[in-house]
Amino acid sequence: MKLSLLEIHSFLSGQLIGSEASSIVIHHVTINSKEVKKGSLFIAIKGDRFDGHNFVKEAASKGAVAVVVERPMKKLSLPQLIVSSTLEALGKIAALWRSKIDIPLAAITGSVGKTTTKELVAHLLNAKFKTHKAYKNFNNEIGLPLEMLRLDNEHECAVMELAMRGLNQINYLSKIVKPSIAVITNIGVSHIELLKSRANIAQAKAEIFE
Repeated sequence: MKLSLLEIHSFLSGQLIGSEASSIVIHHVTINSKEVKKGSLFIAIKGDRFDGHNFVKEAASKGAVAVVVERPMKKLSLPQLIVSSTLEALGKIAALWRSKIDIPLAAITGSVGKTTTKELVAHLLNAKFKTHKAYKNFNNEIGLPLEMLRLDNEHECAVMELAMRGLNQINYLSKIVKPSIAVITNIGVSHIELLKSRANIAQAKAEIFE
């Protein structure tokens, strides 16, 4: 990976603070401080059971060159990109990186069979092409962007899995992966308690075609 921090800032907007920001080049993006290495951009995601902001200093000590946060972090010498939502920032950075990797990408969704179908398609493609596939079932608004950020210029194609719990989620994920091939395995009754009918489930899945 090679993205300048200024390019990321331009794509995300937000407030960029830090005197060295103009010279920073990002070679790796992570939300896990344990995975930080030299050249990493650390994104402080807030979850139900953790807050990445508590690990910013650890990320800095391990070689991170910049951080994306939702509030200014005191006593931190690294450049900070302050945004309203670090989760949305993760998706936008993944979309930015996808725009620079011009390869065919198959996106697979459906009520059941997503992971199995992804594995089968990736296995077949890998016989001829260097194929990137999403790890296990990394298919939501956190896992999928992280998988997109693992793409590199050596990959010749990719297979991703898209999950959803309601309307507009597949649409959101599709804008990140920009699929050239879309697959819906089936329309079942998973999440019918949220969407009320199979017709609504079909509408939600069909967002992948947009």
